[in-house]
Amino acid sequence: MIFKGIRNQFLELKIIGYELPENFGPSYEANFLVIELNVASDLGNWQTDGCALSTTDVEKIIDWFYKLGEHKSQTQQLSFMEKGISFELINNNTVQKQVRALLYSECLPQNAVEGKQYYVDLDLNHLELKEVSESLQKELNLFPSRGFEE
Repeated sequence: MIFKGIRNQFLELKIIGYELPENFGPSYEANFLVIELNVASDLGNWQTDGCALSTTDVEKIIDWFYKLGEHKSQTQQLSFMEKGISFELINNNTVQKQVRALLYSECLPQNAVEGKQYYVDLDLNHLELKEVSESLQKELNLFPSRGFEE
């Protein structure tokens, strides 16, 4: 899924597979997914496949962007226990939503400057928000939860 950003920035998020390919039974770790990120931002361009989100985290991203597109009441920020990526609504008008994707730890470039904040500002209309939700849902359908809910 490619998130369009302002000033030709983008964030491509792709689910590669389960972090633990063998399913050793229901456990919190069994539902972690390896995420590949391709980033083009004002702060540089990089690719990493060291990021991880749980299946539940991806479901929350899908729901958050869907609700933004439907103009439903929504929290300003979406973050997760394993801090690698978070999303923050920074401009909420009826036509375009501006969202900042903040990147941390394993989602940063290899040459990241310590203490520097890395992010991509996304500018999405109603149809693009719906596309984000639908595309991420299609990717997640290939990697269902393996029996343990957070």
